[in-house]
Amino acid sequence: MIFAVVNVVVERLGKRMRGLAHLQPMNKPPGLSAISLAVMLASLALHHNGHAANNVTSKSSNPSPEISNPSPEMPTPEMPAPEVRIPEVRAPETVIGSTPVQTSANAYRSGNGWRCRTGFFKMPDGQCRKVIVPANAIISGNSWRCVPGYLRIDAACQRPVVPAYGFIKNNAVRCTAGFELVRKDKATNGVGAFECRAIDLPAKAFMRGDRWECLPGYVRKEAGCSAINAPADSIVRGNSWACRTGFMRVDNRCQRLLAPANATIRGNAWRCNAGFKRNDESCDLITAPVNAVIRGNDWFCNVGYVRRDAGCVRLETPVGGYVRGNRILCHSGYRMTKDGGCERIIVPANATIRGNDWRCNPGYRLASENECRRN
Repeated sequence: MIFAVVNVVVERLGKRMRGLAHLQPMNKPPGLSAISLAVMLASLALHHNGHAANNVTSKSSNPSPEISNPSPEMPTPEMPAPEVRIPEVRAPETVIGSTPVQTSANAYRSGNGWRCRTGFFKMPDGQCRKVIVPANAIISGNSWRCVPGYLRIDAACQRPVVPAYGFIKNNAVRCTAGFELVRKDKATNGVGAFECRAIDLPAKAFMRGDRWECLPGYVRKEAGCSAINAPADSIVRGNSWACRTGFMRVDNRCQRLLAPANATIRGNAWRCNAGFKRNDESCDLITAPVNAVIRGNDWFCNVGYVRRDAGCVRLETPVGGYVRGNRILCHSGYRMTKDGGCERIIVPANATIRGNDWRCNPGYRLASENECRRN
């Protein structure tokens, strides 16, 4: 009987294999070979007919047991879908102004570039690093400064020892009038390195702030004040001298001016009268061309004319331009050419007309002569 059951199982397995031979490759469960399918179906068939085999064994006294009708063909078992692992997606690096920075919170766009925010400073590698503030200091823009009453010495803020006759102003030690700040020890650059020493005031001098100056009529020479030796026909002004009106300075003396015809002496020089033009040491009469007028010591073209050589030429209004006074100007969107005309400006993408030129929009930079690229 056992052989009869095995024969039935083998017969059914053969039918299953012949049926699988007609299946399309796409209907086969993924990752299974023909041998694997055969083993799986055999196992299923033995499991399905397990009860029939048990009945045959228990009724071994019956010489011709009948095997029940075969069950309907079993469906193809469902295979679990292969596990799909989604790769980890990292956030894109924050980029501002074409240079990576630590976070967008540490920098901001500024025109066509970027700057670090207050409290951060820009490193050579383009990173915005936080400003490290020492004791007794506060943030100031992209750096730090000492609070009032402290001096910046190297990378720290130290309270200075105010010397006698000294005081602190704008975070610096200064001396009162009549004293000068002197470094006590050149090798020392810290607290207590300076003192205020009394200034030895020479004769004919007075104090101005923390230094001394000579009185009017005297000039400073080395450590004293000497009287100014003014020549004839001169006057002393402050700590120097000048020639009187009608005289001119020649070396260390004053020489009388001799004005030519059609000229007038003004101060320490002479000038040609209106309608005359200076020619070396004389004054020549000015001859104005047509469409011109004499003004002072020269002639000028009337409105709408331009000076060319020794005459005045009418200005022609070009396309895209207009005449103002004695020159040609171009309208917005046009630019001046070498020959004095106006040509239309060709604006590239991501740019805007501004007056007689164009500029890249915010967030873009000039990459070439006629191209704007995103930062």
